[in-house]
Amino acid sequence: MSAEHIEEAVLAAINFFNRMYEDKGLKDVLMEEVREMNEDTWEVTIGYSRVVRDASPMMAITQGAKYERVYKVLAVDKATGNVTSMVLRTV
Repeated sequence: MSAEHIEEAVLAAINFFNRMYEDKGLKDVLMEEVREMNEDTWEVTIGYSRVVRDASPMMAITQGAKYERVYKVLAVDKATGNVTSMVLRTV
């Protein structure tokens, strides 16, 4: 496992993620983790912040927007560099 291969997997995952969530108002999109799942697949975890949908619009006005951290796990095929799956990681 070389640093170059890890960087390629991370870039593929982030580019895919950005295409899927373009213009969704997400903040602080960061690579959180990367690991080699098996000889064919990298697993890249991307975290981001999104506005919490509060039941009370008045609270949002008076207290400002609240954010929650969300994580997506993307599988990247080592041979092709394609993202083969993206799932929500529960914390």
